[in-house]
Amino acid sequence: MFKIKFFAPLKNARWIPGSSREKPSPLNSSREKNTHNYQNPQRKSFYSQGLVKKQKEEGKEIETAIGMLKKAINEIELEKRKMIAEGEREILKMVLAIARKVIKKEIEVDSDIILRVTKDALRQVADAQKIVIKVNPLDWKRIKEVEKELLPRGSNGNTIQVEMDESIKRGGCIINTERETIDARIDQQIREIEKALMEIEGE
Repeated sequence: MFKIKFFAPLKNARWIPGSSREKPSPLNSSREKNTHNYQNPQRKSFYSQGLVKKQKEEGKEIETAIGMLKKAINEIELEKRKMIAEGEREILKMVLAIARKVIKKEIEVDSDIILRVTKDALRQVADAQKIVIKVNPLDWKRIKEVEKELLPRGSNGNTIQVEMDESIKRGGCIINTERETIDARIDQQIREIEKALMEIEGE
């Protein structure tokens, strides 16, 4: 009979590099593949071109965003100025409205206001020969009391006629002559002041 000997597994055996039985490590294989791809000139060129293109696109996006931001800032500034201007106009209107109320109240308690207004208006027509003064019926009596005293000094040959006109509010008057008309109504004077202030504001 033949005897067959079985050899025990080798102890302290080591794998010999380069052996045909060596199995490549997946990690080493991946590293080698990446290194090969990066070192390939054609692949490296494609990578650089893609990076430059991406940077250009990002630069354009940033420029667009900055442009939109500047536009928004300009629009906000214009809106701010518009709001300030509108606010100033509203304040001016409110002040004039208060002025009208104060003047109206003052006219009610001071009957001599119509005298001062009329005298100021008559100075503009001192050379007129015929003067017609139109006033509110409530002011007519007060004007008639001092009719002869209304003409400026040095006026010769002037004639004055005082008429009642309900369309004219108290405190104001309209003066007609053969050459011109002087509108000295209180409301008209306030409108002239308002117009002048608006023109100054618009400059």
